[in-house]
Amino acid sequence: MRRNTILFLFAALLVGGTLLASDLYWVGFNGTGGTTKYLMAIDENGNIVKPPTKILLIDGKFTTGPNPFGETVEGPLAALTAMALTDKPSNPGQLCMYLLTVQGSVFRYDISKTTLKPTTKLPIELIKRATLSTKSFDFRSFTATQHASNRFLAMSPTPMGPDSDAFDNPRAKLFSYPLNANDTINLTGGNRLSPRTDGHHKAGGISSDGLMAISSAENSNYDDADISSFAKDNDFADKIYSQVISATGSPVGTPSVIADAGGNKSPSNSGQVSGVDVSNPLSGGVRFVVFATRSLDTPDSSNGDDLVLQKINATTGVKVGSPIKLLTDDELILTMMQGVAVDPDGRFVLFTRRPVLTDPNTDPSGDVARDSLFFQKLNADGTANGNPKELFDADDGPCTGKEDESAPCNGQGAIPQITMIDLLKD
Repeated sequence: MRRNTILFLFAALLVGGTLLASDLYWVGFNGTGGTTKYLMAIDENGNIVKPPTKILLIDGKFTTGPNPFGETVEGPLAALTAMALTDKPSNPGQLCMYLLTVQGSVFRYDISKTTLKPTTKLPIELIKRATLSTKSFDFRSFTATQHASNRFLAMSPTPMGPDSDAFDNPRAKLFSYPLNANDTINLTGGNRLSPRTDGHHKAGGISSDGLMAISSAENSNYDDADISSFAKDNDFADKIYSQVISATGSPVGTPSVIADAGGNKSPSNSGQVSGVDVSNPLSGGVRFVVFATRSLDTPDSSNGDDLVLQKINATTGVKVGSPIKLLTDDELILTMMQGVAVDPDGRFVLFTRRPVLTDPNTDPSGDVARDSLFFQKLNADGTANGNPKELFDADDGPCTGKEDESAPCNGQGAIPQITMIDLLKD
């Protein structure tokens, strides 16, 4: 009898342990100058379950044979790529990592959750550059539904023209493109996800459940007659909209303005948005929208870089309450690089932070913290719970910390070392 009681208690502990087990999350991002693709696993408390693993390392050349991509010496994956992680229903032991390049081509890796190794040596090419004769794809917005019956990617086609490269193009639209059963992309079945921002969509995407789209509008003076998009794309954000999406992937009703990124800047039109993400429905009938604001592309610790959380109604998308600042004047990354991701269950936020560095000649300890990937736990009301926790420190890149802060590199904006992060709940 005593033995049976002990066995019963042991079994109960096992069941209890299973019930209390931490949730697992997969995190994908570009690191070390944006050329290396990483995957890692964490739990809902920010503990690292599987350390960051290099999924694709490109060092400027292919050491295993001829360049298989045929576009440049390095190939289209040898630079920044947007990432969209999603489940693979046909094989629960794997996940899909979609990669959208600056040239507008799309690739997919199927990755083992056990080994964190791809099932193929090179990513599978799904969309060739300029496959659509009148469109390219802007890599700033790239997300996927997760664990949803209506599976699709949220992508931003842009019109081809003098500036045919989709890189940082301010004329994008936000569309859905269905995923087929074999995880390929159906380019003929797309739906508009944010009609209000068509033609000036800057950044945004879709919630994991596929029922709420978020879009940041660009207030740009872009000129088609000038081939230099950087000269005309001022990165000024207008407003952030929420758009209810039907179960079939179409917009429903009128979008709602949920934030005015430039409203609290000086001058008022200098606000920028460097990343936007939205959760699934949470307790209290709300969703969390998280976004990062900027006012300049130069490193400056007090330039209005804020990490902001805004609640919206989970069903209608209407703004609920006032914005909550999770971080204030805390140097964040360039506007074209997706630098935030919110837990679909609203328990934490991931973001890329670039601390202001000091001269290593006078402060040797100040030049070691390059762009880093941070975890911020959230309370149920959307406020920050404790201080951010560092998950990954990218201390390697094309510039030293001192150069990156003062130049910035190559006469342009400071080069981020961690970009395009995405998050998948297992």
